[in-house]
Amino acid sequence: MRRMALALAVVAAITASSAMLPCGNDALAQAGCCMQRSSLDAAWRPLRGVPLQECRGRNERDRDNVFDESGLVWWNVRCRL
Repeated sequence: MRRMALALAVVAAITASSAMLPCGNDALAQAGCCMQRSSLDAAWRPLRGVPLQECRGRNERDRDNVFDESGLVWWNVRCRL
C-alpha cells in the first residue's frame, strides 16, 4: 500500500512539474519546421534547415501569425523532419 501511494505521489509530482514548464508558442515550435507553398492553391512543402526566426521573416509578407496555417508560409509544430 505504501509503495502504491509513493508511486502515485511520484506520478503526480512529475505531472505537476511538467505543467509548470513554459509552453509558449516558441517553446513548442522548436520541434517544428517551416512550411511554404507557391500559391494558395498549391500543396505545402517543408523547408529543411530553416529556423523559426527565418520562417517568421518569410511570413512577414502574409501579415498573419506564423503559427497559423494560412497564407504562403507557416510554422508547423507537428512537423518532424
